[in-house]
Amino acid sequence: MADIELDERSPLVATDRQDRPTLAIVSTWQEVCGIAHYSALLKKALSSHFDITVLPAPRAVVSAGGPAAEERIRAIAEAAATFDHVNIQYEPGIYGPDVATVNRRIAAIVRAAKNVTITFHYLPRLARPASKAVLFGMLLRGRIFRTVRLLKAERAEHEAWQNLLDVMRAKAADGNLGIVVHQPADADYLRALVPGARIAETPLIYLDDAGRRDLYAKAKVSQLQERLPPRKLDETRYLGVFGFLQKSKGFETAIEALQFLPETYELLVFASLHPAAIPQYASHDPYLRKLTNLVAKKGLAPRVHFMGAQSDDDLLLGMMVCDAVLLPYRSTDQVASGPMGQALDLNRRVLATRNRTFVTVAHYRGPIFEFCDLGNPLEYAAKIPWVTKERTDRDVHGLRFVEYPPLPQRHTTQTTAAAYRFAMGTLAPGNAR
Repeated sequence: MADIELDERSPLVATDRQDRPTLAIVSTWQEVCGIAHYSALLKKALSSHFDITVLPAPRAVVSAGGPAAEERIRAIAEAAATFDHVNIQYEPGIYGPDVATVNRRIAAIVRAAKNVTITFHYLPRLARPASKAVLFGMLLRGRIFRTVRLLKAERAEHEAWQNLLDVMRAKAADGNLGIVVHQPADADYLRALVPGARIAETPLIYLDDAGRRDLYAKAKVSQLQERLPPRKLDETRYLGVFGFLQKSKGFETAIEALQFLPETYELLVFASLHPAAIPQYASHDPYLRKLTNLVAKKGLAPRVHFMGAQSDDDLLLGMMVCDAVLLPYRSTDQVASGPMGQALDLNRRVLATRNRTFVTVAHYRGPIFEFCDLGNPLEYAAKIPWVTKERTDRDVHGLRFVEYPPLPQRHTTQTTAAAYRFAMGTLAPGNAR
């Protein structure tokens, strides 16, 4: 089944059905977005088991309030009702400007679907109210309006999650709810909150063998070579950081590590500001300004290259030209990392913060990357040379691919498909990991 557009001229109705059960994937689609990229892999991985349609939720439309966003959600919900299975890729920033709006919209799709599976890329614990001591202290300091706003925000967020959980529990009670998560703790948490749901755990996987082979052909048509800085020396080695420019990524640690490495090492920043995170009329972004000031202060401008926004294909090619991928993330409530999944799929040498997110990745995928302590540039600088010493260089249509002996992979697109099929109720228990 073809991917369909949501507008008045093309109503969302499932057509051209075959013998396989039908599946609708609700997600961003064909955007510069990690969820859209993941959904493309998921569609491919499940295509032999389901007749798949993508119900796109364009971030530019749905992440806002207003009639256009509400109409798009209504159309998605109506279309979802016509499919045997519906998968919702849950990432709050996609579906609305605040938690209450997001969860109300997700609940509408869940209610409409016959059999629904939700993939939680973000799952906060139900917010604990601020302590009485904190509230009393705020009142003593005369912050009455701030205290009232805090209490209202806490209540609104709590009610938003409770309402969505009520809808999920009702669906689970009928045997029609599946959940996919990326952390064991999230699975245990939801088992307690939503009894009866089919819950599967799986890490983020982005590429299969065919996708890896396709990169060699994509290098032939890519213009990345023209955008890369000229190599000053034959021994020049690139390190790479990837993703949106935001303080949770800890890119400053990668910049600081560069000053403790030989001048043959340079840093490629394959990152850009997220469009939704740029305030109206802003003259600059504080975090980006912090990074550029750090580069200037350390005298590293000749060795740090901001590559800006790139296509999905060029981001993957960018990983291939780097000796190592650095993920010096801060400690956050993220449950997974797109760049981490992509780098491991590509057999990159990865150095990452020892935080909850990446410890969980290691739990699933094995010890195939190197940990460094939070914010320690000296540890990154010390480990990079020996982690990358087994490299070989290969010219691929003008791009220098850095290749390594393959590392064992516990999870593949096949295990991802099995996890989703279990969550959808089409695969027996015991085959979900």
